[in-house]
Amino acid sequence: MKFYALAMSLLIGMATTTMAEAANINLVLDGRQWHEDANQWSDGNAASSGNDYFVGTPATGTRITNRNFTTSSTFAGDSLTINSDGELGLIGSDNGVHTVNLILNGGRIDHDTNQNGRDINLAGTINVLANSTIRNTAGGSINKSIGLNSTITGSADLLVELDDDNKVILRGVNNTFSGNWDVNRSASGENGSLLAVSDGSLGTGSVDIGLGITLDVDYDIAMLQSLVIEGLLVLDQDHTVSALNIGGTNYAPGTYTFAELNAAHDANIVNGGSGSITVIPEPASLALVGVGCVLMVRRHSRAA
Repeated sequence: MKFYALAMSLLIGMATTTMAEAANINLVLDGRQWHEDANQWSDGNAASSGNDYFVGTPATGTRITNRNFTTSSTFAGDSLTINSDGELGLIGSDNGVHTVNLILNGGRIDHDTNQNGRDINLAGTINVLANSTIRNTAGGSINKSIGLNSTITGSADLLVELDDDNKVILRGVNNTFSGNWDVNRSASGENGSLLAVSDGSLGTGSVDIGLGITLDVDYDIAMLQSLVIEGLLVLDQDHTVSALNIGGTNYAPGTYTFAELNAAHDANIVNGGSGSITVIPEPASLALVGVGCVLMVRRHSRAA
């Protein structure tokens, strides 16, 4: 019994020590690079594994960046959460890849480099817990991109703001993200593009493309909850969606070829394409239609 009690005591002590080692640590200094300064974190230490880090309220620091002047860097903590007034600024060399397990809890990713052609990429994971923003704007004649090589999960919405032919490029394969991509141009009124280049990179939610924005998907979409095109669609694949609206027109269930859609919406469907879009309502919608039909039959039967 004494041995058992001692063993249990040791196990509890080890578990307590392990739990004590993990911590939630807040940013307290703004504008620093994520590796740069131990003083920027509330525990006074450089970021390290076993800890989760937070930017934005309740943290007093609201802005952090990836490592600059390098083609790649990795955030050392287990995760980095960007809260509602927080921002992860992307800086650094062209084609840089910066790895982080990112949690978007209402905050923002912002391409902070105003240099023409500068492409900066995120790898790791992105979990969208609350409606958050991805912004790639410049206010000048700059063509730059944010590449999301990350695996994207979560069910909240992503608002994407673009201008000056800037891009967001999705490279994560078979993302389970089920929120809405709400893509619009910034107040400057310039154009931008959302490019989905890897299979399943859009996830399974909805995609809403605003005026001045181009959507180009390089794989056959297996299913989206809805696709709304007010801007431009490059159609050269075969897509399946539960609901489709192009230029304000809702489409009934069925398959629509590029030629049909291009003829009906020349202002929205980029010329020279191919492929099709098939509209198949979700099972829940079909079930509601079925219930409605049954009720109508019952009413007619009673009337007879």
